Amino acid sequence: MPSQQLPVNTNPTFTSITANNTDGVPAMDASNYRSGCLQITSIGGGGTIAIQHSLDGGTTWVSGQIRNFGSGGTGTTITTTGLFLFDILPGAQIRIRTTAYTSGTITGNVTLSSLSLPAIAGIVLTSAAGAQIGAGTLGSDTYSSGSQVLQVLAAGALFDGTNYNRQRGMTANTVLASAARTATISTDITNFNASAMAVFLNITAAPNTASTITVALRVKDSISGNYVTLLTSAAITGSVVTGSVPVTNRYALALGETVAANVAASVALGRTMNVLVTHSNGDSWTYSISADLGT
Repeated sequence: MPSQQLPVNTNPTFTSITANNTDGVPAMDASNYRSGCLQITSIGGGGTIAIQHSLDGGTTWVSGQIRNFGSGGTGTTITTTGLFLFDILPGAQIRIRTTAYTSGTITGNVTLSSLSLPAIAGIVLTSAAGAQIGAGTLGSDTYSSGSQVLQVLAAGALFDGTNYNRQRGMTANTVLASAARTATISTDITNFNASAMAVFLNITAAPNTASTITVALRVKDSISGNYVTLLTSAAITGSVVTGSVPVTNRYALALGETVAANVAASVALGRTMNVLVTHSNGDSWTYSISADLGT
């Protein structure tokens, strides 16, 4: 029976840092190791830490990528306390070093392992020139480079032709908060990756008149900006609902939805959905509209 190789771990001493360009862990041979874990227990008055790698015997040092174990974010520097993971290149020397320091004492602990880090799903964006977008300090899982903002995800993401969007489950969206309204109003809703939409109209006050409101669910053409109506509700008459408020009506759109006139339609959704509430006159109605989007 073949023997099983056990992981080799080491715990180099992390020396307290009290000055800029000082090593918490001085340059060391890490050729037997493939990953490391660094816990920063104090960041002082605002230090910045990098884990640097060298393949030329310590002449040239390059800051490597670090993964925030708590948030899943990645970056090349650490600016907060926490637990951080990093890969080690074969045959490399490493050091843990301050690249900016203000005051106080930076303390921590480190473990190196012969095992590689497990893979993590995420997104790496590059510019047209091939440079990685989003390199920056690692205080959270959102960081920026210039005008670009990269959200590093522990889950997958979907590309919309321009950006990556995190995958969403069922989301509840406020289309129109409850308020008194006297005029027709139109509101767009961005649909990231939903195939079904349920819209709720909640009326809490209606005029005791023959005035009406009608709800239309529409999709927007991305080129012309024109709207195509997918479903129109029956007209709701003020004098009919006045004595029954609050009244909540539900309207649904989805492929395979059981069709019901003025209530549900079997249709595909678009990137930009729209809710149009048409008032027949200037009488005041108080209502809210919400939309649940999902698959």
